[in-house]
Amino acid sequence: MTRKELKRLRREDLLEMLIVQSGQLEQVEAELAKCKEELEKRRIAAAETGNIAEAALKLSGIFEAAQKAADEYLLNVKREAAEADGANGAAGIKVAGAEKNADGVRESGADLWENAGKELVGR
Repeated sequence: MTRKELKRLRREDLLEMLIVQSGQLEQVEAELAKCKEELEKRRIAAAETGNIAEAALKLSGIFEAAQKAADEYLLNVKREAAEADGANGAAGIKVAGAEKNADGVRESGADLWENAGKELVGR
């Protein structure tokens, strides 16, 4: 509407236009507030996702170190068994025990990983 057309309107008409525009403004402001709230929720969700991913990476590093330690232990036991050529029976028992220990370390690592995953998902 042009300025000239606005000047020709009566006060009641102008007031009614202001009331209508005021209502529209309130609706737009309410929608804006809702959008801002949704945006904040998404930011929080994104931040939590990042924290979960970081925790998973840290846990992964712990289990890689545990696996490496178990592998080194097993390798050392096998090396000792190979050096003890005369004590083959005793070394065989030691290797079997070491393999069992390594399997136990792997299983407990897997259990820890599963429990950690459940805790992270439970957040």
